[in-house]
Amino acid sequence: MIIDLIEVFLKHKWLRFFVAGLMVSSIGNGLTFVVVNGQLVDNNASEAIFIITFLLFTFPAWLGNYSGKIFKKYNSFNVIIIGDILGLLGLIIPLIGVILNNNLLLMLSGVVTAYVAGLTFPEVQLMFKQGLSKDKLPLAAGLDTLIFSSNVLLGVGIGVILYGYIDIFLFFIIDGMSFLLAIALFILSRNKLKNNCIIKNVEKPTTDLIWSGLKSHQKVSILLLPILSFLGAPLSGLLPKLAPEFTSKYVLTLLFVRSFGQLLAPLILPATRFKDFSKNKFILFGSIFSFIGLYLIIPFSPSIILTSLIIFLAHLLSNVYYSLSTFRILDDFDQKHIHSATSKSYRLQMISMFLSSLITAMLFI
Repeated sequence: MIIDLIEVFLKHKWLRFFVAGLMVSSIGNGLTFVVVNGQLVDNNASEAIFIITFLLFTFPAWLGNYSGKIFKKYNSFNVIIIGDILGLLGLIIPLIGVILNNNLLLMLSGVVTAYVAGLTFPEVQLMFKQGLSKDKLPLAAGLDTLIFSSNVLLGVGIGVILYGYIDIFLFFIIDGMSFLLAIALFILSRNKLKNNCIIKNVEKPTTDLIWSGLKSHQKVSILLLPILSFLGAPLSGLLPKLAPEFTSKYVLTLLFVRSFGQLLAPLILPATRFKDFSKNKFILFGSIFSFIGLYLIIPFSPSIILTSLIIFLAHLLSNVYYSLSTFRILDDFDQKHIHSATSKSYRLQMISMFLSSLITAMLFI
């Protein structure tokens, strides 16, 4: 897939700016994630606090996704730019949390980030669907995973290296600069498409999809990602407490390893086999259940190296599932319905994540 990605980047200048903007904006989010988790570990936060924090870094995306209906008449670029402006303003919450050393504010620091993610996710999918030809849709699914993973990888990776060595407030300065640079890149990308139909006529449905009117394979496509969220959210939220050692530096290193596994997942899948693999139940559910099994043996790992390897493999497999599931939605719905389909799937993901994380948190209270 790497060669295919290079070819599509060379062909579409707007896509280069667009993907760069998405990557840069989330680098800051990764840095904030490092600061929040590092501070909570240093404060000896409980397992329940970690799960609730993870929850608050994700569930508000449901509200953001739902409120996206307000921006139906705006083109996708403008919605994404608005999201980055909100993200920039939202840095005030973790900043105050660090100043006051307040766990509650640190836990709430992901609310704005999650809201923005939910608001912009369908817009990003719509851009990929309309901006790339049908034979390039496997690349769109790979790009989606690649963007998320590399952003977290860069943000968390840089954060892990710098955490404890530089003033913590410098993290917030870098975070703010990343949002400003991302906005500039999105504007450049939009300008490259100013004479393109993607900007002039972004077709968004005026009504939501009716579940009873969907074909069975379309229903399965919408439900695949919520299944991953329900099974994976509690495990990911507990990662800082599953490992045998709990120093902030070690926990942040595990978060980095997790992101590296996510990053490589779409790259090991051949673009020409995406359609076949996405319909293969053995590959899909073999990946997700292997992910769960690997996480369950983490507490019994005798060494840091083995724990890191387990986490790497687990998230490599989970993102194989994620990439194929994302492709199925892009492939099973046309341009008229892709925005609504991805929104519905995303909202179900957030509900699944909320319920499973809440249940797990209650078990540790």
